[in-house]
Amino acid sequence: MGKSAGETFMVNFVVLNEISLPLPKDERKMNRVLKEFSQISKELKENNINIIRSARNLNEIELVDGEYLSEFLGKIDDKDLKRLAISIFSNRIIEMKSPLYTKEEADENDVGLIEYKYKDKSVSGFGAGDIFDTIVVSFLTDDEWNNSKIEIKKESMENNGEVVFEDLQIKHSSTLENLLIHKDFFNILIDDKYNVLKDEFWDKKDELFKKIKFCDEIEEQIKVLSKEVYESFINKLKLIEIGIKDVEEWNFSTESKSTMERYALERTFYHSDFSDRIAFENHIKSFPDSNRMYFLKMDEIVYIGYIGKQLNTIKYN
Repeated sequence: MGKSAGETFMVNFVVLNEISLPLPKDERKMNRVLKEFSQISKELKENNINIIRSARNLNEIELVDGEYLSEFLGKIDDKDLKRLAISIFSNRIIEMKSPLYTKEEADENDVGLIEYKYKDKSVSGFGAGDIFDTIVVSFLTDDEWNNSKIEIKKESMENNGEVVFEDLQIKHSSTLENLLIHKDFFNILIDDKYNVLKDEFWDKKDELFKKIKFCDEIEEQIKVLSKEVYESFINKLKLIEIGIKDVEEWNFSTESKSTMERYALERTFYHSDFSDRIAFENHIKSFPDSNRMYFLKMDEIVYIGYIGKQLNTIKYN
């Protein structure tokens, strides 16, 4: 997993800049800071980033001068502010977890031989941002954190014992505005995440798709798709999952009554959510080589029943 020169890998987490804490004691200022952090947390979640890694567990971080998590929450008087703080620090929006590295990740990246500094302060969070090529998020407790890039210094030891010094610009956010500057990062992550081979699809589908479910028949149908059709299939699913497109925004048709009377069985599929097999009438046409995707939208879930060559109709058989 290590990153060599010129190599980039994508991770589905960001890291916390712990030196942006503690929070201001004044509750009005604290409210502004927490609202900003809440906004970027929600945006990260919308872009399939579900974890903020930190060097220490939340219970070990001084959130306000002299106050740790339980004491900090207990001293907030304003009910709305307390509710906001709980949503952030109880992982209700996005999970904050430690450590920054697993043992394997630390060993592979020679973490013990590297030091990262910001204004002479050691900054392990920014170091993880460099090693994992991900975004570092801060609480907006000072104007210095209101930037989309933060410059830090890296000191690393080469195999010959020589110490090398580098100035780095690390992707950073403390507001929704400067988080959105890194939209390309999310796009790359999305493309990378959904770059799944056909023989991996069935095992990974539940991890990749929360808004889409696949009928049992899909497992075998996927295996015989051409590369072009499969890529088109994955791309459409991805756009549905991340909320860019609705399944009904593509060129889709509903089968005629006469076709369903004669060929309904071809369009009848099973999923464990159903009490019995269900006939799917709607299908998307915009696939290469006249392939079709039959779907059923029910209770905000899109069920996919069929992907493959055009099925029999009254006009086509």
